[in-house]
Amino acid sequence: FDGDLHGTVSGNHIRYDTDSNYIAAHLGLGKTYVRDTNEYDLYGKLYWARLGSDTILIKNDLGNTTYELDSVDSFRTRLGLRWTKNKNESKSYYAGIAWDYEFAGKAKAWHGDYSTPASSLKGSSAFLELGWQTKVTEEDPWGLDLRVRGWTGKKEGFTYSATISRRF
Repeated sequence: FDGDLHGTVSGNHIRYDTDSNYIAAHLGLGKTYVRDTNEYDLYGKLYWARLGSDTILIKNDLGNTTYELDSVDSFRTRLGLRWTKNKNESKSYYAGIAWDYEFAGKAKAWHGDYSTPASSLKGSSAFLELGWQTKVTEEDPWGLDLRVRGWTGKKEGFTYSATISRRF
């Protein structure tokens, strides 16, 4: 994982770069029920991720300082339901609702003898998603999936994505 931060804190320009190992995996099970042009997808997923530790040099207007970033392990589950309305063979829209639970995920940093309070996303979050997609077909090698999600709980806010696919 390669990350950068460039910003302003209390009127001082700061920046740092980090390069840590990152590994993740997930496992999911589900069942899709089809009725006419409607699909109902009931699913459960397990997610695990690990971001390795790193030593970073924070550069700012007042000088430079070194911080130690502890490794972070995340383990979470998701239970959800998605309804898809198929308009035809290649076009559909969907709505879904899901509940996430984070079991771990504490992040900690320290400088010398001083440490930051450990932050965590431990707890529940839920989202509502809306989307529209076109699928790749024999006649059209292009596909598109547009999605927006609204989050509440430990995770709050909106996420959105656009995925373009092409078959060769």
